[in-house]
Amino acid sequence: MTFFRQGKLKKVLASVSGQYKVNEVNFFEAVDLLTCPRDLARVPMPGDYFTLLQRNKEQFESLTTPEERLSTKGASHDRHLSTLLRSAELRRVPEFTDEDEGFLRQVREALDAGTLPHKTLQTIRKEIEAAVKKGGIRPLQILGCFRRHVTRAHLAPVMPEQTSQNHSREVILSSYLVGDHQ
Repeated sequence: MTFFRQGKLKKVLASVSGQYKVNEVNFFEAVDLLTCPRDLARVPMPGDYFTLLQRNKEQFESLTTPEERLSTKGASHDRHLSTLLRSAELRRVPEFTDEDEGFLRQVREALDAGTLPHKTLQTIRKEIEAAVKKGGIRPLQILGCFRRHVTRAHLAPVMPEQTSQNHSREVILSSYLVGDHQ
């Protein structure tokens, strides 16, 4: 069992000797597994300890490494809305205030960063497509749709010190459990 930390992210992973599967264990389960009587005798380090630790490290790395954005169907709402926001019809709209333009710039950045929830993007796209069918692209309607569905929390800037990518992966605790714990 290995307890990892990367920035504010904390995970406990457990490998079982003889199996290649790595399981994620919640913190309270890990505490229960690590609890033992004071008089329990220690056992020598088994030979497969480092193999199991390496499996846990690889699993943690795969869980915390961001995937590259691929041009798949899942990203279609992102691409569609990003293209719409970058279109000539929405670039220079005299009715938009500086605040509106700043908001749309933040939305474009959030789309590029992939921080907007899929369901939110799906809802926005459906509303905009319905509005377009009724009367073409109206910039103020599109702006209103984004304002209704995109909250400030979605647009909070991602500071470099807050991203898990900039923090090193640390092994906080690693143990080999014997007996009934497996």
